[in-house]
Amino acid sequence: MKTDTSNVNSINHLLDVLFLESRNRFDHLQTSVLQNVLAAILYLFERSNSRNAQPDDADKYHKLALNYKLLLTQKLKEHTNLQYYLDQLNVSQSTLQLATKTVFQKSPKAILDELLIFCAKRMLADPSKRIQEIGYELGFSI
Repeated sequence: MKTDTSNVNSINHLLDVLFLESRNRFDHLQTSVLQNVLAAILYLFERSNSRNAQPDDADKYHKLALNYKLLLTQKLKEHTNLQYYLDQLNVSQSTLQLATKTVFQKSPKAILDELLIFCAKRMLADPSKRIQEIGYELGFSI
């Protein structure tokens, strides 16, 4: 088993505790003590391995879906076409579809439309703006 250097002292200490406890006279708590010390050692190894592991598909999809939403909030007034976001993220539509369905349980188009409607509602709350101006700002034409 491999671990990073930050865990070595903790694991060595816990191994000492494990060894000493196994030499103690058996009582009704010894099994629980040994199990918990062993569990702590295994958790330290797991933590070390998870830090060094490559991100799995769920992590990749989560990151992609969040990047998509972030890009939407930054560029929505300029670009309301899904293809623009696919190009910017350098992914296929099916990949983005899978990521957003996994993370948000919605399609990329549904997320885009919801954000567009939210922006329109927020802009409509400003009485100084005309509906035509809002439509133009959000990329709609008459």
